[in-house]
Amino acid sequence: MTIIVSKNGDGDYRTIGEAFEAAKACEGEVTILVFEGVYEERPVLDRSYVNLIGAGADRTIITSSEYAYRDHEDGRKVGTFRTATFMADCDHFMARGITFENRAGQGSKVGQAIALYADGQDQFYEECRMLGYQDTVFTAPLPLKEKQKDGFLGPKQFAQRRPGSMRFKNCRIEGNIDYIFGGADAYFEGCVLFTRKREDEGVCYVTAASTPEGQKRGYVFKDCRFLTDAPEKTVYLGRPWRDHAKTVILNCELDKGIAPEGWQDWDKPHGAFYYAEWKNYGPGSDGKRADYVIMLSNDEAAEYF
Repeated sequence: MTIIVSKNGDGDYRTIGEAFEAAKACEGEVTILVFEGVYEERPVLDRSYVNLIGAGADRTIITSSEYAYRDHEDGRKVGTFRTATFMADCDHFMARGITFENRAGQGSKVGQAIALYADGQDQFYEECRMLGYQDTVFTAPLPLKEKQKDGFLGPKQFAQRRPGSMRFKNCRIEGNIDYIFGGADAYFEGCVLFTRKREDEGVCYVTAASTPEGQKRGYVFKDCRFLTDAPEKTVYLGRPWRDHAKTVILNCELDKGIAPEGWQDWDKPHGAFYYAEWKNYGPGSDGKRADYVIMLSNDEAAEYF
């Protein structure tokens, strides 16, 4: 079944949200073609076996501007997990040629603002852009426990924590504070991770994994480029959102913005989290790394290929 979305009215529906509702009544795999345009909406996909194909990441753009610091109608702040522009709460999902954007602005002013909330197994994103500042891409599941009341306020606050698995290929992801975060087994191949300069001149963090204890893999980046317009040596490759965070970076270009130590421990116990690198190159790759960072052998790196 194929469904066409066009803002101009020459498709089956004008909005992506309408197409998702229609897909619920379809049997089998559904392909949704989204024609060129800027779609100002916050669609949620909760049906599995869907292919979402745009006209190109620079031509099909899904955008919104919800943010964590805003006062919600329920009397509380919106919080992180009610800000997502796009939520894929499903399995066996593919997106290609689309931009997912949260344009709320810098985290120092608006707090967290998610562009893509990816929650499911066997999700695949190819030639897409995810644009934001703080917490651009969330890869579920959430950690088991929140550290403060209403910290996980949102659509999956009380849901059973289910392992997530996803792959990002030839995508561009932008942000500056923990802009890829969560507990999924997520593989990034051939992607550009662009760290945007902070207006408050603070340091930046690409990843903040919360890998569940016992999970074999967390984040793996292979053949990617870590670029930035932030000052030299102010960007950290990751810090552990939870104790058992895992992130591995393989054969990636690291530009001069990367701090010499590479990573931060966020006051977590050493020996619990796992950070490793293999054959990275560029000016950001040759610093004296923190003593807990593992430099993999060829044989050790091979298990991630």
